[in-house]
Amino acid sequence: MHVVDAEGCYFIDAAGKRVSGFFFAVDVRDLGHKNARVIESIAEQARELPYIAPGYATTSRAKLTQQLLRLLPEGLEKFFFATSGTEAQ
Repeated sequence: MHVVDAEGCYFIDAAGKRVSGFFFAVDVRDLGHKNARVIESIAEQARELPYIAPGYATTSRAKLTQQLLRLLPEGLEKFFFATSGTEAQ
């Protein structure tokens, strides 16, 4: 299938046919294609600081850490933000 677009849980092929996609990558499965909130969050982060290596602290990582500390069991005090699962091992 020649996919030219996608939105929500659908692919659109080169002939304009809308097809339900039952296989998605992790980031798409939960959020859908072209999720407006995700797009705006990406744009906002790109305007602030597009990329910094995982070993550095940033405002967004600090905010995420605070949220994780409220959700995770007590005693977890160190976080390492990686760019892939390979680094997590």
